[in-house]
Amino acid sequence: MTRLADTQTATRTDPRPFFSPKTLAAHLLISERTCRQLLTDRVIPSYRVGGLRRIDQADVDAYLVTVRDDRAATGATRRRAA
Repeated sequence: MTRLADTQTATRTDPRPFFSPKTLAAHLLISERTCRQLLTDRVIPSYRVGGLRRIDQADVDAYLVTVRDDRAATGATRRRAA
């Protein structure tokens, strides 16, 4: 016997993952409250699907580009005033 969830997963044609606010918070290592505030302020776009909020991986990636700290990526450090 095949469960409905198994057939839905197997027949899905769009492999892009969608996050819930809770899973997005865990993915970004932030609190769920902070995540919900980012969604409420529309900093990260979201969709309502069947009354549930869903966030597209592409929108998360675009958000991360805007908040990236290039100094950390390049190994540059800030000089301290003497």
